[in-house]
Amino acid sequence: MRHLLANIVLHILVAFLFASVGCVERTPLPDSSASEGVITKQDARRCMCCGGWFIEIEGQTETYRMLTVPKNSNLTLETFPIPVILEWEKDPEACLGDEILVHSIREK
Repeated sequence: MRHLLANIVLHILVAFLFASVGCVERTPLPDSSASEGVITKQDARRCMCCGGWFIEIEGQTETYRMLTVPKNSNLTLETFPIPVILEWEKDPEACLGDEILVHSIREK
């Protein structure tokens, strides 16, 4: 009986732990419409969390990095700066804290 009760308590604690870890609150953008930005250069640093392209977004105080470009974007990332219009959000699993997820992007 004692073993059964300990087993039930353990299962309840584990379930609570998984439930609390799975609830990640995303910080919404001030304006969910498209933003204007400028891709300034490629991130050529060599580190585990580096890579992608630096992008400055209108109305934001920091420079962000996009690690990937949506497949349907048709961007040519060779000559910089590139003025763009994009829909994005901060990456909730960012490694360095400056990464964004780009949902759509096109040249301005």
